[in-house]
Amino acid sequence: MSLRSTLGAALAASAVVAGLAVSPAQAAHDDMRDQAGLGAPGSRTYNPNAPLGSADNPLIIGGQDQALLSSKQVKGLLESKRNRSAQAANGNTAQLASGCVIGAYWSNCNSVPNFGTINIATSLGSDHHEYITQQGWLYDSSQTYKTYMDRSSNGGASWQGQLGLVLNNSGWGDSIYDGPPYVSRGCLYSYTTSLVWCTGWH
Repeated sequence: MSLRSTLGAALAASAVVAGLAVSPAQAAHDDMRDQAGLGAPGSRTYNPNAPLGSADNPLIIGGQDQALLSSKQVKGLLESKRNRSAQAANGNTAQLASGCVIGAYWSNCNSVPNFGTINIATSLGSDHHEYITQQGWLYDSSQTYKTYMDRSSNGGASWQGQLGLVLNNSGWGDSIYDGPPYVSRGCLYSYTTSLVWCTGWH
């Protein structure tokens, strides 16, 4: 199940900034520059000694203490996911009242001053588990950017990065499985500044 397909019209209407068209030459140029930053999609390992805002030590909305979760924090997140899954299996699929994205099962919207917006939202699959996706944009429309999801099975010590990648567009990415044992986060990367901001783990 995909938020992008189910809620396309409503979510598109909620986007403040329209995506910019990227030429093949510009995309190739940005990909070459990116090799020194995020690199290709794949596995990453958290490194608190890496430059803040880099691929292995992204800036975290809400505080750097959310970059690597404690075992207690992971347990709490996974317990919440299991509870929501059990409720869904019992027919309780009502949207969570605190969500900021209309039509999403769960959502969280974040604004970084002088940088951009990164939103994450989940939908329920037929397996009663959540599937998560991201949406974002930079406030400076002259910069190129990308949004994507990171997914971890060890609380952020390492992760599979750049899932559901969207280049220079404020649309939603492809949904990825976000049930136990995984936690996921949405990220926004600027090719111009080589900075990456991510949400906390969900």
